Parts: sequence; C-alpha cells; structure tokens
Amino acid sequence: MNQQERTYSHLTEMDLKGAQRDLDGNPVPKPGGGYYDHAQEVSDAYRGLVDMKKSWEGVLRDPNLDTELRQLYTFKLDEVDVSMKKIEDMFAPHGGVFPPK
Repeated sequence: MNQQERTYSHLTEMDLKGAQRDLDGNPVPKPGGGYYDHAQEVSDAYRGLVDMKKSWEGVLRDPNLDTELRQLYTFKLDEVDVSMKKIEDMFAPHGGVFPPK
C-alpha cells in the first residue's frame, strides 16, 4: 500500500464520523471494551495529506512535466486540499488537528 492509499484508508466516511463523535465527547466503543480513537487517526492521516501536498507541489514545480501528468497532479493536489479543509473545519472548534501521539 502506498502513502496515498494508507492515508486515505484512514479518511473513510466512517472514520470521519467517528472522529466527529470523539470531538463531541461521544467516542465509538470497541466490541471488547475501550474506545476507538478516530480523532487521532484522522489527525495522523491529515499529516499524511500535508506530506502528499508538499510532494505534489514539488512535482508541479518541474517546468519539464508533461501536460498530462501536470493535469493529474493538479487534480490530486486539489483533492488533497479539499480533504485537508474538511478535516481543518471539523477540528477547528476543538483547538485544531491533534498533534502526533
């Protein structure tokens, strides 16, 4: 699994709903006891998005990048920006995205 797949595997609709529950003080219980930490999982995935964004911005700075690849990486960068904004908006009322544990 590559970085993009690993990052987005922790940003499913279920993960985002679980993170919102965590932030609202209503964490999702685990079947064997305890609670899932979706808010931390989403925060960690957010940092993966930051890394991807930096990487793709670097690719897009290449003046020799062909048009088709430029379009692909521009699309990917826009997708990352949308995901980051969604997470930032969710966490903003709670002090922002959590730091690494």
